[in-house]
Amino acid sequence: MIEKSGVPTSIEPFNPGTFVESLNKNKGFDANGNLQYGDISKLVPGFKYVGKENLRKKTREEKFSLIKKYFDMGYFLTVEVKGATEGNQHWAAVIGINGSDIV
Repeated sequence: MIEKSGVPTSIEPFNPGTFVESLNKNKGFDANGNLQYGDISKLVPGFKYVGKENLRKKTREEKFSLIKKYFDMGYFLTVEVKGATEGNQHWAAVIGINGSDIV
Protein backbone atom coordinates (compact mmCIF):
# COMPACT_ATOMS: atom_id res chain seq x y z
CA MET A 1 0.00 0.00 0.00
CA ILE A 2 2.94 2.31 0.65
CA GLU A 3 4.26 1.72 -2.85
CA LYS A 4 0.79 2.26 -4.34
CA SER A 5 0.38 5.54 -2.44
CA GLY A 6 3.45 7.04 -4.11
CA VAL A 7 4.80 8.65 -0.93
CA PRO A 8 8.58 8.98 -0.84
CA THR A 9 10.58 6.62 1.36
CA SER A 10 14.21 6.53 2.43
CA ILE A 11 14.25 2.72 2.20
CA GLU A 12 16.12 1.84 -1.00
CA PRO A 13 15.22 -0.22 -2.78
CA PHE A 14 11.72 -0.23 -1.33
CA ASN A 15 10.11 -3.67 -1.40
CA PRO A 16 8.41 -5.94 1.16
CA GLY A 17 11.74 -7.48 2.22
CA THR A 18 13.61 -4.21 2.80
CA PHE A 19 10.55 -2.75 4.51
CA VAL A 20 10.34 -5.68 6.95
CA GLU A 21 14.10 -5.43 7.58
CA SER A 22 13.65 -1.76 8.46
CA LEU A 23 10.68 -2.59 10.73
CA ASN A 24 12.77 -5.25 12.48
CA LYS A 25 15.59 -2.78 13.08
CA ASN A 26 13.19 -0.15 14.43
CA LYS A 27 10.99 -2.30 16.71
CA GLY A 28 8.13 -2.32 14.22
CA PHE A 29 6.91 -5.65 15.60
CA ASP A 30 5.98 -6.55 19.17
CA ALA A 31 7.32 -9.62 21.04
CA ASN A 32 4.63 -11.78 19.38
CA GLY A 33 5.52 -10.59 15.87
CA ASN A 34 2.50 -8.30 15.50
CA LEU A 35 3.01 -5.26 13.31
CA GLN A 36 2.95 -1.98 15.21
CA TYR A 37 1.06 0.15 12.73
CA GLY A 38 2.06 3.48 14.24
CA ASP A 39 5.71 2.64 13.63
CA ILE A 40 5.15 2.60 9.87
CA SER A 41 4.95 6.41 9.98
CA LYS A 42 8.37 6.53 11.65
CA LEU A 43 9.91 4.80 8.63
CA VAL A 44 7.70 6.39 5.97
CA PRO A 45 6.57 9.76 7.40
CA GLY A 46 4.23 10.51 4.48
CA PHE A 47 2.21 7.34 5.11
CA LYS A 48 0.08 7.65 8.24
CA TYR A 49 -1.77 4.96 10.11
CA VAL A 50 -5.19 6.47 10.74
CA GLY A 51 -6.96 3.74 12.67
CA LYS A 52 -9.16 0.73 12.37
CA GLU A 53 -12.83 -0.06 12.03
CA ASN A 54 -14.27 -3.16 13.69
CA LEU A 55 -16.61 -4.90 11.26
CA ARG A 56 -17.60 -7.75 13.53
CA LYS A 57 -21.33 -8.19 14.05
CA LYS A 58 -22.07 -5.98 11.05
CA THR A 59 -24.09 -7.21 8.11
CA ARG A 60 -22.43 -7.86 4.76
CA GLU A 61 -24.04 -4.67 3.45
CA GLU A 62 -22.76 -2.62 6.41
CA LYS A 63 -19.24 -4.01 5.93
CA PHE A 64 -19.29 -3.26 2.21
CA SER A 65 -20.63 0.24 2.81
CA LEU A 66 -17.87 1.11 5.30
CA ILE A 67 -15.09 -0.34 3.16
CA LYS A 68 -16.39 1.51 0.09
CA LYS A 69 -16.75 4.76 2.05
CA TYR A 70 -13.12 4.74 3.17
CA PHE A 71 -11.83 3.53 -0.18
CA ASP A 72 -13.75 6.31 -1.97
CA MET A 73 -12.24 8.82 0.48
CA GLY A 74 -8.78 7.80 -0.75
CA TYR A 75 -7.63 5.69 2.18
CA PHE A 76 -5.35 2.73 1.55
CA LEU A 77 -7.07 -0.21 3.21
CA THR A 78 -6.12 -3.61 4.48
CA VAL A 79 -8.80 -5.99 5.69
CA GLU A 80 -8.63 -9.10 7.79
CA VAL A 81 -10.19 -11.81 5.66
CA LYS A 82 -9.80 -15.01 7.65
CA GLY A 83 -10.87 -14.17 11.17
CA ALA A 84 -9.23 -12.95 14.34
CA THR A 85 -8.42 -16.34 15.78
CA GLU A 86 -5.03 -16.87 17.39
CA GLY A 87 -2.45 -17.78 14.76
CA ASN A 88 -5.02 -17.80 11.98
CA GLN A 89 -5.12 -14.24 10.66
CA HIS A 90 -4.80 -13.21 7.05
CA TRP A 91 -4.83 -9.65 5.73
CA ALA A 92 -5.35 -8.40 2.19
CA ALA A 93 -5.03 -5.01 0.54
CA VAL A 94 -8.13 -3.46 -1.01
CA ILE A 95 -7.18 -2.32 -4.49
CA GLY A 96 -10.58 -1.56 -5.94
CA ILE A 97 -14.35 -1.77 -5.78
CA ASN A 98 -16.03 -3.39 -8.80
CA GLY A 99 -19.80 -3.23 -8.54
CA SER A 100 -20.61 -5.14 -5.37
CA ASP A 101 -17.18 -6.81 -5.21
CA ILE A 102 -14.24 -5.69 -3.14
CA VAL A 103 -11.02 -6.38 -5.01
